[in-house]
Amino acid sequence: MKSLTALLALCLSVPLSALGAQSEEQRVMTVSQEACDAFRNRDAAKLENLLSEDFTRINTNSQMQSRQENLDEMKKGDPVFEVFKNEEMKARVYGDAAVVQGVTHFKGTYSGQAFDLRARFTDTLVRENGDWKIIATHVTKVPERDSGGANRK
Repeated sequence: MKSLTALLALCLSVPLSALGAQSEEQRVMTVSQEACDAFRNRDAAKLENLLSEDFTRINTNSQMQSRQENLDEMKKGDPVFEVFKNEEMKARVYGDAAVVQGVTHFKGTYSGQAFDLRARFTDTLVRENGDWKIIATHVTKVPERDSGGANRK
């Protein structure tokens, strides 16, 4: 009977511990999406709260941008985003550090020119004073596909 009770306790404890990990994973994915929403809505205060002081981003043109450069770009209002949404997200949490990867759909205008593209992203987050902050982002444009599914150059 003792072994049955121990087995039952073990079976019940696994899903509960998995739920805790899933909760942290969901939290960091939420922070990544909230940053997209802040860019789309030009919410500088929200973005300042989500980005670590020493945040850097490698953009789709392979340029490194500081936290301040990102905030300045957003405040100037160009580009204008109609869509700025993360998709296909997966997260891994390692104590006070986390990695979120996925695809971001961007749609809007830049210097009067329309754009609609997807980029693979990696966000690196750290827990600072109990809150998740994005410390680094790297984005790589996903090549367009022709009607046959092949990548266009």
